[in-house]
Amino acid sequence: MILSNDKKSVFLAISKTGSKAISYLLTPYGTVLPHGPLYHGYAVDFREHIEQNRGLYGEFDLSQITYYAFWRDPVERFLSAVNYSKKFAVTMRTIFPGMFEDLSIEGKDRYSRWKEGEFEALPQEMQNRIKNVTPEQFADRRLGGPIWAEQYHYFADPAVKMLRYDQFESEVRKLIGIFGGDPTVNIPWVNSSKGRPETSTYTVTQSLIDKLKIRYPNDFQMILNNQEVLPQ
Repeated sequence: MILSNDKKSVFLAISKTGSKAISYLLTPYGTVLPHGPLYHGYAVDFREHIEQNRGLYGEFDLSQITYYAFWRDPVERFLSAVNYSKKFAVTMRTIFPGMFEDLSIEGKDRYSRWKEGEFEALPQEMQNRIKNVTPEQFADRRLGGPIWAEQYHYFADPAVKMLRYDQFESEVRKLIGIFGGDPTVNIPWVNSSKGRPETSTYTVTQSLIDKLKIRYPNDFQMILNNQEVLPQ
């Protein structure tokens, strides 16, 4: 979450919507707020944090703040979260505790590297098992944390303006301009390989879509309610 230097705009970072790249670009033109008390990063959390810490941020009118956040297709975002989770052996062992229990951990140092997402450091058998886990298997699990949360909860606040992930570059440039920066700067893809946005080779099945409609009912309802704005 970033508050612009003129204290008129706030960027709400929704996980798996390019938020790291955007935060990198906006940081020179604003104040990065602490992650701890703003774990989910909703607009209401920001307002409460500012009211409790006026000495840190000074006086300004919270009612005049405009919030910005990116909306991403819920199926595409879920697949991005699947790809991200597969980078971390510890995460996979947590989500699928019985899948790797027969594979030994060879030393504390190596285990620490696995936590950092060095996929190639894993034993080949573990790599193979992780690669073979399907999105449907993820959808069947109880998943917690911001990368799996519904986007609806951010946009339920009427003060939050929606930016479209499927128009990422143009929307980011617009946001940089709002924050007082140079909208012509190079836009990095922080979490992607070889500087390109994440891609996926998964086949999106109707079974997966049906499961995600149960997991993200409000996100899919947003699509129905905003058919002229959000891609189908």
